[in-house]
Amino acid sequence: MEAANQESTFPAGQPADASLAQVHWSNLLALGDEAIADGRLEDAFEHYGNALRIAKQSGPGSDWLAESYIRLADACAALDRGIPALRLYRQAIAILDRLPDGVSPQLAHAVSNMGRLHMLNGETARAAELTAAADALLRKLNVPDSPAIKLNLALVAATAGRDRDADRAFTEALAAADRCRGTIGALVFAVHDNFAQFCIRHDRKADAEMALRSCLILRQEAGGPRHPVYADGLVNLARLHLLHDAEDEAGTLLWQASDVCRHNDDAPAAALVEALYLLARIAQQDDRTVEAESLCDRLSAFGEENAEATAAAQAAALHIGARLRLAGPDRLAAEAPMRQALGLADSLSGDFRRLGDDISGDLLCGLSELLAEFGKGAEAERLTARANDLRGQPRWAVTGFVFVAPGR
Repeated sequence: MEAANQESTFPAGQPADASLAQVHWSNLLALGDEAIADGRLEDAFEHYGNALRIAKQSGPGSDWLAESYIRLADACAALDRGIPALRLYRQAIAILDRLPDGVSPQLAHAVSNMGRLHMLNGETARAAELTAAADALLRKLNVPDSPAIKLNLALVAATAGRDRDADRAFTEALAAADRCRGTIGALVFAVHDNFAQFCIRHDRKADAEMALRSCLILRQEAGGPRHPVYADGLVNLARLHLLHDAEDEAGTLLWQASDVCRHNDDAPAAALVEALYLLARIAQQDDRTVEAESLCDRLSAFGEENAEATAAAQAAALHIGARLRLAGPDRLAAEAPMRQALGLADSLSGDFRRLGDDISGDLLCGLSELLAEFGKGAEAERLTARANDLRGQPRWAVTGFVFVAPGR
């Protein structure tokens, strides 16, 4: 992770006997960075929180206190704790604003990530203002483009419908990411994955596939073909194939991804749940009922074993089960599991957010059709409107880890 490459210096003017506190503080930051690299966000949050407590003893206006606030804010944002993250970023900015050298890439990073949080909350105008300010600050400092800041700029522009600006920012983010090839990590992957999503929205299939295949190569370079990070790339490429009805190619990639996850205890739960869910959808749509039910059983079993994945696995299994019931003689029996699955899917967040959107989008359409068939037209129309709103929202591949890979 690029956050691990930052240098942390002890503030000038501090007493010499504070050096032990500095060492302890630096070690805690290193432990937090290591936890992020291993995908242990909660552990990183704890380490950064402890570092902040030590930094507060240095006084109200030190640069390492500001850095501690930013690190903890990054971790909060990555954990979908948006309100605390915004508060921590503001505290860091207030400190940096009072320091002689406070106008820095760290300040730009904090402002840019605040913009992304506002974007995720639907506050597009505020997000555009903050990300543009962060980008302008980097230019003023005459430092190399940051992939993270360019990515935030592109995401906000695309979300606001400024596609030409978004395309330019994505191009600049890709160029900046290419300069970071020596430190391949979540940020570099996110730039490629989100550019692919942008291309998909604009029917640029060839560009999307090129971006995802380039990212798959980067993932292999970073971890090898049996690493969970490679499995994530396989799932992303499979999704593109499914959008263009290439089920055989998608199925091959998804089975490979599920096999990698199954043999790796450190694999992110979201990758395995998505792979099994998409395989079950393919089987259900092709009337391979026994295979679909078997995959639902695997989903349920995994959800019971992994508390992090319980809601997502249940939503996925219930959705497929309801779809199978819709194909049977008693179609109305599918309504209850569809509503239950919809409630679970709407609650999913973090790395499961994309899966939740997939399940919700299909369930809203299917439930609307079912209710209309049985004379519940008013509710059916409301569900159709919700489905249309969901389809209109960009599905960015904004995983939490990108917040903590600032590329400063």
